[in-house]
Amino acid sequence: MASELASGQTVVGRYRLLRPLGRGGSGNVWLAQDLLRDRRAVAFKVASHTDDELTAESLRQEFRVLTQLLHPHLVRVFDSGLLPNGARYLTEEFVDGETLWSVSGRLPAQCIEPILVQLLRALDYLHKRRVIHGDIQPANLILQWSIDRDGSRHPLVTLVDFGLAHVADGTRTVTGGTHAFMAPEVRLDHRPDVLSELFGLAATMFAVVTARAPFPKQLTPPEFLLQGPPDFSDFAAAVPDAVRSCLKRMLSVSREGRYQSPREALDDLVYRSSGRISIASLDTAPSYLNGGALVGRLGLFEALKARHRAGPSRCVLVGPMGFGKSRIARELQVQAQLDGAATFRQAVAPANVPYAAAAALADQIVSQVGQGAVAEAFVETGRRRARGISSVRHSFAPSLLQALAAVDELTPRPVVIIEDIDLADEWSLNLFRDWARSGADFTLVATAQHVPASSIQCSTR
Repeated sequence: MASELASGQTVVGRYRLLRPLGRGGSGNVWLAQDLLRDRRAVAFKVASHTDDELTAESLRQEFRVLTQLLHPHLVRVFDSGLLPNGARYLTEEFVDGETLWSVSGRLPAQCIEPILVQLLRALDYLHKRRVIHGDIQPANLILQWSIDRDGSRHPLVTLVDFGLAHVADGTRTVTGGTHAFMAPEVRLDHRPDVLSELFGLAATMFAVVTARAPFPKQLTPPEFLLQGPPDFSDFAAAVPDAVRSCLKRMLSVSREGRYQSPREALDDLVYRSSGRISIASLDTAPSYLNGGALVGRLGLFEALKARHRAGPSRCVLVGPMGFGKSRIARELQVQAQLDGAATFRQAVAPANVPYAAAAALADQIVSQVGQGAVAEAFVETGRRRARGISSVRHSFAPSLLQALAAVDELTPRPVVIIEDIDLADEWSLNLFRDWARSGADFTLVATAQHVPASSIQCSTR
């Protein structure tokens, strides 16, 4: 059970748990260090029980959605998989700040407009990808501060907890959310959509300013639909009129009375601000160039996925820069992680150091094995590598295959991805070739702009 986790414990050979952060909508949450990524802080989410299928599916869905997103005001996802006991876990960026709920009623009035603008930009980004968050409320928004050289502070907000998120394609029935911030139609069992998200955002901003919900909690859905605009009398005078007007429209109990998209709301704010704000900022504009569908490469991805699921396979994706090789490999990695498989990914950097590329990848693989005979055999191979090159190749490859076999016993078929394999040192290339020719039960996908003669040939075993 996930409840047996303890501070100081290292899980899946990679994450050291530091302290519990609490319980979110999709399981228990820990602050952890990623030992393979310079000990960066991560939020480690795990299902409370191995048989908690609802939470496990929520974590899978959160991972599936977030892997398609990249925006400065949305939490980033890193990894997902299964613990040895079968409980699903997920790691995300740890956003070190306060929730908007904890500062409600205390924020300076001049912070309200930039926060609203940031969140409308985030919703516009989600809307263009047909993603519905499903639970926009103050506790799911983390506030941080950027500080200029002159000491002035500027608010930065990040939307977290995508446990109820889904793509608005009608294929998934989603229930849940926070009652006080639900649109009236959602309380009447209407599927959450972009209009209900706008209502939730406005209700959130209203609560942040006034420290109270815009409508009484005890209202029944029919009573809710008869309500007029909420009382804005205790709004701080310093909050711009454009913000008040925008929030009033977003809080309309009638769907037709609201803006029909986040972009429409943003356009209205921009128009009323007289040049004070803009549609996009320097940090949000690049987001629209990332993520989205695999345009023109879906067939290749589906073929790779089918190969992986049918049995151990080896393949090199060859093409010029910009062809989409890394994106296809990443999609396969995501699919494998959703299936509960262990995945290992290494981007090769040019180096003429013997086995540099192989050693970097090996560190990831062996970390999942932990202690025992396999790890000890690998350490001994490392000692021999330090003494010389000639005898290493025939011991290094078997040690790695041993380690992968140990991982394979814990998870479905592992996936190994080597990016830019054509940049690897010749010793590593020879080792990878030996590795690919083995009959071991794992999938190996490499990317390259060209394939050296000594490299792996595309095949299926």
